[in-house]
Amino acid sequence: MKRRARRRVFYRRQALLWHRRLGLAAAVLAMLLAVTGVLLNRTEALGLDRRFVDAEWLLGWYGVDAAAPEEGFAAGGLHVSQAGGRLYLDAAAIAEAAAPLVGAVRSGPVVAAATEEAIYLFAPDGALVEKAVPVGVPRPLLGLAAGAEGALFLRAGGGAWAGDLDLSAWRPAGAAEGPADWPRARPLPPDLAERIAESRRGAGLPWERVVLDLHSGRLFGAWGPLAMDAAAAALVLLALTGFYNWLARRR
Repeated sequence: MKRRARRRVFYRRQALLWHRRLGLAAAVLAMLLAVTGVLLNRTEALGLDRRFVDAEWLLGWYGVDAAAPEEGFAAGGLHVSQAGGRLYLDAAAIAEAAAPLVGAVRSGPVVAAATEEAIYLFAPDGALVEKAVPVGVPRPLLGLAAGAEGALFLRAGGGAWAGDLDLSAWRPAGAAEGPADWPRARPLPPDLAERIAESRRGAGLPWERVVLDLHSGRLFGAWGPLAMDAAAAALVLLALTGFYNWLARRR
């Protein structure tokens, strides 16, 4: 009887000890689960799906590059620049373009922009009119200039190539025909660069995603979900050890 009593006391003490240890270990994660769960249930009311992260360190944690472009091309009172694989007309994203931007000009009613691989025509409001790969012109393209009456010139392969807004036919331009100076990229106005940065942040990372990743543990990498699973298991063990301790007191 004494051995059984001692064994019962030992098990009870061990249960109390593990109950306390598990309680301390699970408290922080349990609070995180509870708080983020409440936030996720109130996503629409709090606007978490419409608000975007602007903290540079958190954007960097997710690998979101929200830096503004430093340079761009002036095009008839507008500016064309590139950041994060997108072309921007002033502060508006207007097209996806992975190849580097090499030139932009205003030609008649449209804005023309060239990357190393293709030419784009845009309306002044940013609507894409046409995209074309110049046939017969060697790549990479190195520059873009505007001539009279809608003429366009590309610099490539050590020379100039002449075309127009139709973008369908290009021919080598004579020495006297091509432009004397090719437009160069210049620093963007600081206020425009900041507007582009704000635009990039505003289309990047919603707070709903951050809270969801906190709730699931994915924010902390591969070990995060395992930690949350461990917290859930700890809560189950807390309930079991608590019930065991309650039952032991009644005996």
